[in-house]
Amino acid sequence: MNKTTRRRQQELVNKNDSGRDNTRGGTPTQQQQWPCKQCKQSVEDNHLVIYCEYCYMWVHISCQYISKEAYEALKDANEILGGQQHWFCKVCNVKALDVLKLVNNLKESNDVLTKRMDKGVKELNNLAEKDSNENNLDDSDENNLDNPDESSSDERDPMGISKLANDKDIVKHMFDKVLQAGNIQVLEAKRIPEVKKYGDDKPRMILTKLVSVDLKFQALRKAKTLGSNEAWKGVLIEPDRTKAEREHHYHLRKELKQRKKQREKNVTIRSGKITTIKKGNIQRAESSKTPSEN
Repeated sequence: MNKTTRRRQQELVNKNDSGRDNTRGGTPTQQQQWPCKQCKQSVEDNHLVIYCEYCYMWVHISCQYISKEAYEALKDANEILGGQQHWFCKVCNVKALDVLKLVNNLKESNDVLTKRMDKGVKELNNLAEKDSNENNLDDSDENNLDNPDESSSDERDPMGISKLANDKDIVKHMFDKVLQAGNIQVLEAKRIPEVKKYGDDKPRMILTKLVSVDLKFQALRKAKTLGSNEAWKGVLIEPDRTKAEREHHYHLRKELKQRKKQREKNVTIRSGKITTIKKGNIQRAESSKTPSEN
């Protein structure tokens, strides 16, 4: 059937049925009759026929094995739905299902494509934001290089010694600014090299010579405050000893630690030996204790 015939049939349906009913009971005139799609016999005025929306042709309900009750139910449903009840003949039903499946597949493919596009747009936005943040960071770094502030300087040099010229200035800075030990005059400060090479980050001792012995004890009394300074808590101040004195003091500290583990109280190192402190002198002794005695 060509397109002209289909269009004429559709015009006839629209003329005879309001709401585009696809079921009817013999409305066409003799001049407008056409044969049933299946049996090829003419459709008479008293015949019950139904319209296929896929091939645009009429067919007897008996040719489709549709009972009169089912036909009436289909008509009622079409009226309730306002002419939106769809029906396809047996031949076109499979084709219509294929079309519906194709439409559904196209919808799913379109949904997948939409999700991919949304994901791509999101990734592009993230890249653009990341690039913008990196540019802002570069600008910030350039500004910091041109105008360095004190806070960033403190983070890079928490001990505040990077600008000091030599070890003597470092020791003087520690006594004056960190320990606040008063006017301790430093005659000489030199870094003692290690016999073995442990690496550039290995701590080196700085041997310091003060003006008097009294200043040495003054510095040792203040040394305990280094533990409360976050930047300087790894620095120790001890009196200079010979090798024999260092070994002797090492054994004293070891013995003192063992005795404290045994719950022995009020013991400390004094004048090269372990002594017991009287109760009245505990507080005074604790305040004057140096790190080497702990």
